[in-house]
Amino acid sequence: MTKRRSIISVDEDSINKLQVMYLLRALRRFMSLKDLANIIGLDETLISKYIHGVILPGPRRAKELLITLSNSDLVNKLLVETVRGMINAALRVYPDILNLASLDIDLINYYVLNLIKKLNGIEATKIITVEGGGCLFQG
Repeated sequence: MTKRRSIISVDEDSINKLQVMYLLRALRRFMSLKDLANIIGLDETLISKYIHGVILPGPRRAKELLITLSNSDLVNKLLVETVRGMINAALRVYPDILNLASLDIDLINYYVLNLIKKLNGIEATKIITVEGGGCLFQG
């Protein structure tokens, strides 16, 4: 019996667009639209449309926005604030403290899409996933 092999192939432009949407959604919980507009240099109305998925940025703009947001250290601050919020909630008897899916779902989606981009072109014979509830993707 031969093992079935497949090459993981992703459309990086589409993933970049979705990453921008999820990252802006997550950042919006901690920042005003005006602050986001000042950081990335876009109109507040356009940013709001990206956040709500009314429209998505084009491939070039999505890549530029990811670079800008990554260089501004906002992603790291967002992760710290999200974890801090989760710990504070846990102190008030939060039952899902160890469930990573209980973190900010938009931030998790951003990191999942980042992982998918890194897997592009890898030849895979098996996909192993964690068993249980709360998984975002299952193989």
